Amino acid sequence: IYPNPVHQTLYVDLSSGQTDAYCVKIWDVMGRNIYTKNMENTHQSISVEGLSKGIYILQVEGKRQCASQKFVVE
Repeated sequence: IYPNPVHQTLYVDLSSGQTDAYCVKIWDVMGRNIYTKNMENTHQSISVEGLSKGIYILQVEGKRQCASQKFVVE
């Protein structure tokens, strides 16, 4: 994911050859799910303009794997 920290738009790039559909979720530091979207494209943009400044966790779940990464909204 990039950029990190992010101001307006977060980009998700699945460069590992992921071709199946996957689910992207964003969680706040309190463990609340604040964004969920099923996607099929390996390059996605997510607007974070409505999020408060702080630390979030982006989680990507596919059929074969799951990964998560922290990011900061400034």
